[in-house]
Amino acid sequence: MPNCSRCGMKSKRVYCPKCKALYDKKYKFKNKLKIMKQAKQYYQLNKIKIDEYNRTYLKTYQETIKRKNLRAIRALTRIYFPITNQKCNFCKSRAKQHHHYINPIEYDKFYFVCKKCHKIQDNKLRINRVKQKLSGYNP
Repeated sequence: MPNCSRCGMKSKRVYCPKCKALYDKKYKFKNKLKIMKQAKQYYQLNKIKIDEYNRTYLKTYQETIKRKNLRAIRALTRIYFPITNQKCNFCKSRAKQHHHYINPIEYDKFYFVCKKCHKIQDNKLRINRVKQKLSGYNP
């Protein structure tokens, strides 16, 4: 068993439970195969738990990052392309305008649309997504 470089405590772990210090790089280098073997065994024993964790928490984490990025993109659009005296691209009315994104990842690709046309366009997108899912197409 290796000794901790700070407090001298012996432990089977890679870190010292007493002072929470990581062991020397020398120990890791000398026992690389042993550490890899232990990690592999841990993964095999807890594979179901690890996979479940990845499915739930990592997926939600990725979704929150995506949402934050979309918020930032929408903020950029509002800053660089303010809605002032714009007409709806579809019905040419001057009712309250919205930005309708063609590709939500790019802040400069959008239409100026009124509230009514915005709902229509969103419904068309939803219908297209449902059709793609039913046909088995996954981008």
